[in-house]
Amino acid sequence: MNRFADKEETSNIAAFLCFPFIIGINSTRIKKSKILCYCNDFSSESQVTENKIIDPAEILNKSIANFIASLYANPIIPRNVIQIVIDGVGQIFSEGLKTVTLCFIDIENAFICFKTEHKRFRYFADLESYIEPKEIIIGQRLNKSLNKGLSVLEPTNCTEDSETLKYLASLMNNKSVLGNFVQRTFWQSRIQKLEGKTVLPLFMYFDDFENGNVLGSHSGVHKLGAVYVSVQCIPLHRTSVLSNIFLALLFHSSDRVEFGNNVIFNPLINKLNFLQETGIQIDTSVFKGTLYFGLGLIIGDNLGIHSIIGFTESFSSNYSCRIRTINKNDLKFQCYEDESLLRSIDQYYMHLEVIGVDLMHDILEGYAKYIMGFILSYYINDLKLFSLQVLNDRLFAFDFGPEKNKPCEINLIPIDEPVWILYTGADLEI
Repeated sequence: MNRFADKEETSNIAAFLCFPFIIGINSTRIKKSKILCYCNDFSSESQVTENKIIDPAEILNKSIANFIASLYANPIIPRNVIQIVIDGVGQIFSEGLKTVTLCFIDIENAFICFKTEHKRFRYFADLESYIEPKEIIIGQRLNKSLNKGLSVLEPTNCTEDSETLKYLASLMNNKSVLGNFVQRTFWQSRIQKLEGKTVLPLFMYFDDFENGNVLGSHSGVHKLGAVYVSVQCIPLHRTSVLSNIFLALLFHSSDRVEFGNNVIFNPLINKLNFLQETGIQIDTSVFKGTLYFGLGLIIGDNLGIHSIIGFTESFSSNYSCRIRTINKNDLKFQCYEDESLLRSIDQYYMHLEVIGVDLMHDILEGYAKYIMGFILSYYINDLKLFSLQVLNDRLFAFDFGPEKNKPCEINLIPIDEPVWILYTGADLEI
């Protein structure tokens, strides 16, 4: 996936945070053209002083580039649809304006520089506002192909593809309420080593996903591993926005098994070290200087966490828990914490220090639905304070405000035995 960014602000991080993003083009970077004219009045975006030499074709190119940038920045528009839009608008200019006077020749050929995706990416690269994501060769595997009726094994390369700062300052000054990761003693001890630097914490999430039929005969063949990164100290109303969750690494899951974690995650580790040690230069109205990023936590489901840090990936093994050294037989029945069984940093060095617990997998999609099931069953069946129908009617009529993701009707399965709620993590979060 591609990442567009303003080089003056995020030139180094753009190759690392590769979620599609384009910003407006700075007019000062656009090269001068040979066709010049004089003009006294333009729109506010391209306003010039009196008698200043401007180029109408240059202004038109900038407008088209900003239009294309807005298309690429919209996460719901596929790239093939963008090509259809470009072709259609180009046809409007080329065919619909043929009868216009000769002074509009530039308009007729306005989309020549943006006709194909290659030309569009090259245009942004020339403006130094596009950094192409790197493809890293980590090894080779043999793929079977059919050549003139014969099955041939061919080697194939294995690759892997002012509000935040203000909010951060308010969190650091708030000593009474813990509302963010940066206020915890763990992060405070981390940034003490970087005193005088502005450091933003990164949460790294890893998981494998199947982009084909999970139950089909070819399941696992196209399984991919993805690493996502998010900045943890951004304002709450922006944390779940898709554009603020960045794809950092993508690879075939089978390649990780074949070549190992060191080969797969080494490029990502280098980028994380660069962001922590060198940082990126920022020049805005609210901040000028170097901005650094530090790895706060690694989160994911149990299998994802165990695979990325080298723990056992078999949960039927004798000691499968990454938090405690407890036997699998005792694990099924223990209800209270035994501190003597907790794994320590002394035993595993830095592994446990940056390993977090994922809210969605461990709580919302984990034990929360069972706990809520027990609570509701107790109120409905034992205390008989209300019925399940009354509860569902209240949920249906409740005003959740602008939130459109309302929880669905509650079903307790089964109602008179140990129960659980048929809810998703998003439903329980509401």
